[in-house]
Amino acid sequence: MTLEQLTVFFGWCALINIVILCLAALVIIMFRGPIMRLHSTMTGVETAKLPALYFKYLGNYKIATLVLSVVPYLALRIAFSITGIIFGSQGEIVMVRASGTASVATELSGDVAP
Repeated sequence: MTLEQLTVFFGWCALINIVILCLAALVIIMFRGPIMRLHSTMTGVETAKLPALYFKYLGNYKIATLVLSVVPYLALRIAFSITGIIFGSQGEIVMVRASGTASVATELSGDVAP
């Protein structure tokens, strides 16, 4: 699997998870009474405790979406913006970005020149 395929994969994962999170939040907000009765009947949890559980669920899902989908997608987008790194014979390192700009860094001086 290439970096481009991984980037597309994590992008779709992030989008799908964000849509699910938004739909879950909307359903809980719009149909609060029926949902609370249904969940209370199914699980035996008191209806007074359900709002805290919903809040915890949505928070955990949001954190999981960020950590497991959005952050890898952004990291791959940043990494994919660098198209190549060339190590020269004189100790210089040339990084060529997708925009076409090149940066040269020398090992001895630590300077970076565009």
